[in-house]
Amino acid sequence: MIKQWIEKQKIKSKMHKCFRHCKMYHEKKQGDKKIRIYPQITNIRPLEDRLEVVFILQTGLSTEAIDETIFKQVFGKNIEIKHDKIKKCVLNVYKNEIPKKVNYDFHLIKNHVAKMQLPFICGLDIHGELIIIDLATEAHLLLSAETGGGKSSLLRANITFLIELNGNYELYLTDLKRSEFGMFRNCSNVKGVYITTSDILPTLKKIEKEMKYRGDLLDQHEVNSIDELDIKLKRILVVIDEVALLRKEKEIMSIVEDISSIGRSLGVHLVLSMQRPDSKILESGNLKNNLRVRISGRQSNSMNAKVAGVEGAENIGMNQRGRMLIKLDDIQEFQGFYLDSAEAKKILKNYKVKGQVHVEPEQQLGVKQENILGVLDE
Repeated sequence: MIKQWIEKQKIKSKMHKCFRHCKMYHEKKQGDKKIRIYPQITNIRPLEDRLEVVFILQTGLSTEAIDETIFKQVFGKNIEIKHDKIKKCVLNVYKNEIPKKVNYDFHLIKNHVAKMQLPFICGLDIHGELIIIDLATEAHLLLSAETGGGKSSLLRANITFLIELNGNYELYLTDLKRSEFGMFRNCSNVKGVYITTSDILPTLKKIEKEMKYRGDLLDQHEVNSIDELDIKLKRILVVIDEVALLRKEKEIMSIVEDISSIGRSLGVHLVLSMQRPDSKILESGNLKNNLRVRISGRQSNSMNAKVAGVEGAENIGMNQRGRMLIKLDDIQEFQGFYLDSAEAKKILKNYKVKGQVHVEPEQQLGVKQENILGVLDE
């Protein structure tokens, strides 16, 4: 009992050190002296895989004052802080580390996505558990990271995974730098790879028309989502690498914003990526609020991390290749899946559609369904 008490006092002392450096305290005058009143530590609990410390902020203190960098300096880098955004906070200090590399393996992942319609695979968290989201639910995603941050590898792994999975979806890939998506040409599920704005604009216009068709279909059947229809429409995923290069293309960006606003219920989804977060794109218009899922690798500074929507990404080390943060309701750290180009090309050989030729944009989308359903006229 004495030993446990001593250990708890050491932990409290470390917590007070963190509170002091984060300026998380009130000062109260007592005689000629000022004393500091720190947040109340209500529970210290050693668990099998971690140490859990629960603390409560006093009135007047904000969870925004919590600086994870300071807590990592005191408790080590394998920590996680969760809070209810008001006053209750939980610090977890883990015994295990997030792996430094997680190789892509389709067979290890596929059983975890059985109930998902359009999975986006992320990687492994500190618990050794897979982080996977379903874009059918979460709608749209922004992926950003500076050079060497793992963005390209994670995109490559996800497109390869969707091709191997071969679900009820179509992929439209835009690669204006002409450096990433060429390997996916003529693969099953991939309906187009576009490398210029003049290539992608006609297809986006067809997707816009398809959304109008699907919206009319929902109205006609008095339902809120394509999932409620008797017919099974394919989900459409538009992936744009280095979307910042489109900032001056007003017509294209207008359609992209429309997809972000109304695409979820219509089964049309976005994955946008950029190396350096662009405030002109992300801090105005509909994209700011509609890109619900934010994933970021290392950012060079706190301003870039803030624009990316994942504060703390600037604290990822330069040597932590593939280490990322994902923000949904809160922020989680994970090691992203790694898949190099050579290995991806070997995998994709099995999914090339023999004899496939270039298909005009108007022949690629579900707008052909109007001939069957009689809802829209060409």
